[in-house]
Amino acid sequence: MGRYPFTDCINLYLPVEDGHTSAETLASTQRRLVQIGRIFHQLKAEGKVSTDNPRKIMPQDIDAFVGYRKKCKIKNTTILKDLGYLSKMLTYYDNEAVSKFKAKFPAHMPKKYQKCASSMEEPVVQRILDRAKEIPVSNWKMMEAYGLVSLAICTGFRPKELRMLFAKNVLLSKNFAEILAVYVKGEDSYGVERWVTVHLDGVEILRKYLDAGLGLRSLKKERMRYFLLF
Repeated sequence: MGRYPFTDCINLYLPVEDGHTSAETLASTQRRLVQIGRIFHQLKAEGKVSTDNPRKIMPQDIDAFVGYRKKCKIKNTTILKDLGYLSKMLTYYDNEAVSKFKAKFPAHMPKKYQKCASSMEEPVVQRILDRAKEIPVSNWKMMEAYGLVSLAICTGFRPKELRMLFAKNVLLSKNFAEILAVYVKGEDSYGVERWVTVHLDGVEILRKYLDAGLGLRSLKKERMRYFLLF
């Protein structure tokens, strides 16, 4: 190990994960571990942890790390994510310090409070849909904005699914519409492509969006950014 053993261990650990996780997740893991490593280097220099070597980190050191993050006013959810990244890497080096910390200092574990966002009230939803139906097909920016929200309301598609829908995967008739979601949340594991029926209130809006998008593509004035790629 060199002067910064935490950094050395990151460089040995990350290649092991390559191929087993997405490039985005791997990049995020690296960023978080580098940040955690800097904190451990600092705490080691200040004598607040016994070591910054992931192979030798002890439950007391994890406790000191958590306490430091709390004093810095870091959100509990962020600290819990840090512990998750840290646990995975330390476990790779046969170090169970994180799980031992949780067992030894249960009261020191950050608490996670889940607060569900309130749903839009029905009058608000109806105003959005009514306004979407009034927008002229020629006004692409407004049609795109209202079309996105309306489709989310009328299908329940998740953000990623909305971004990756294709116009060719739309079945549309006078009072009925279905869309095939190919790129779904969890597509690399539990997610499967599926047909989703558009609520009747959104069928007319969807038709207007398709008409606006096709007209825009022929004019080639702007780039369609959000959903139903042509």
